[in-house]
Amino acid sequence: MMKIKCLVVDDERLAQEVLVHHISKFEDLQLEGICNNVFELISFLNKNKEIDLIFLDIKMPEISGTDFVSMFNNPPAIIYTTAYNNYAVDAFNQSALDYLLKPISLERFSQSIQKASQYLRPNYPKISLPIDNNNFFYVKKLM
Repeated sequence: MMKIKCLVVDDERLAQEVLVHHISKFEDLQLEGICNNVFELISFLNKNKEIDLIFLDIKMPEISGTDFVSMFNNPPAIIYTTAYNNYAVDAFNQSALDYLLKPISLERFSQSIQKASQYLRPNYPKISLPIDNNNFFYVKKLM
């Protein structure tokens, strides 16, 4: 089975860790890298043309995720990950596969992966939610 090659782009370390954790629960996903901003993303994509899916934060320094998608011809499939609900219309106007609000639960992430899988691999069987006996959650401390 071909894995979905994905990339995490977020300027917050905790958000990166949550996504990496969720991705690790799905054997059909292969994490190819983590970028802290759009400049790193552009550099990564110039070297690695085989990315299928990007988990992309919207609010980042200098260039936002939505600005990146607007200026990029034929970007990989995009699932936006953000703490802000007011960009959803713009995201879907850009043909985003999904829009995940932080904090992202594993169940909601799984639903998003179902959409991505159906879009990217329409002839493969559905991906199921992994069973996880580790009941924990992340708390962000505001300074």
